[in-house]
Amino acid sequence: MRINKQRILLILIITFCFNLIISCDSKPQQDINKKQPKKDTLTVIHLSFTGDLMCHQPQFEAASTGDGHYNFLPFFSEVKKYLEKPDIMFGNFETVTAGKEEKFTGYPAFNSPDEYIKDLKNAGFKFLFTANNHCFDRNEKGVLKTIKNIEDNGLLHSGTSKSQEDRDSVKIFMVKGIKISVLAYTYGINGKSIPSNKKYLVNFIDAETIKKDISNARNAGAEIIIVYFHYGEEYQREPNSYEKNIVDKTVEYGADIVIGGHPHVLQPADFFTSSTSKIDTVFVAYSTGNFITNQKGRYKDAGVIINVEISKNLNTGKINLGKTSFIPVWIFKGTSKNQKYIIFPSEIAYGKNLPGFLSNRDISDMKQSYDDTESIMTKYSDRIKVESILVNEK
Repeated sequence: MRINKQRILLILIITFCFNLIISCDSKPQQDINKKQPKKDTLTVIHLSFTGDLMCHQPQFEAASTGDGHYNFLPFFSEVKKYLEKPDIMFGNFETVTAGKEEKFTGYPAFNSPDEYIKDLKNAGFKFLFTANNHCFDRNEKGVLKTIKNIEDNGLLHSGTSKSQEDRDSVKIFMVKGIKISVLAYTYGINGKSIPSNKKYLVNFIDAETIKKDISNARNAGAEIIIVYFHYGEEYQREPNSYEKNIVDKTVEYGADIVIGGHPHVLQPADFFTSSTSKIDTVFVAYSTGNFITNQKGRYKDAGVIINVEISKNLNTGKINLGKTSFIPVWIFKGTSKNQKYIIFPSEIAYGKNLPGFLSNRDISDMKQSYDDTESIMTKYSDRIKVESILVNEK
């Protein structure tokens, strides 16, 4: 049979065109069906830390309303908006609220009005560290009543416990999809002794205990573990070897953030990397100094609000330390009852709109405080930055 060459050529052309059409039509379908990579989804939280929340006798006397009640809120009026801003605001509660019948006193054995805790909450605090050398100033009664007052006001706490079961339970709370656990410990309780069958009342600094607590928290699902230490030498602006040693061990054990207190003055902040921590960079503030106090003098009247940003990739689970900054503050101690004990962002001393009751000496001290704070906080690392409130408020 003779084959028609033209017919074969026509068939080949038709076949080629048909395959081309099929090929072109199938590409969009392949693109639609192709698995698209997940976009990174980040959740970001903001944690902030202040120093010691003291309550000396002149402080609660200034807070007295004259009718048996107390109002501490005016102390925080100038910084309230910064305390309310983060997701969690932390502070060291360095007193107890054992009740009026125990008599309100300041140093050396503190006992403060119940309203102090209520007003700390109203000022913006959400979490109080309760392990410090004054947490046992009214013995077991003081510990238990303080915990009750904290919980009754809807605040969280760590460092003291109501029972062994309470001490051993792993407490984790969620902030925007990130699980956080907080541990707190003190070097001592001013020479007092706790009954041998009630050691759970106060957490003491012990390397093996800290290691176990961190491990238990991680195994329970904690993604960020914050450890607070009450340690060091009072009024020393550099961490001593004991502070550095326990911090190094705690970072090695897996802590993600370490905050310190007790010296009543600021000490530098620093950054570490650790294969056992969940976060990419561990943040350490060796001492956050005073936040509200009657202590007087250079360095003792200076404090900070430390702001820490943490992000988590919800697809990969990776957690990163973001921006770390601090707002320097200065404690004004005036002579008028209505102007006594006010925490100011110390940068306002370089601004134009200053309260009329501040003297030239006050302004000079505030400027010195601001400069001291910036110098001390950034001594070990320039990764932590001073946050300008004058810029933010323009």
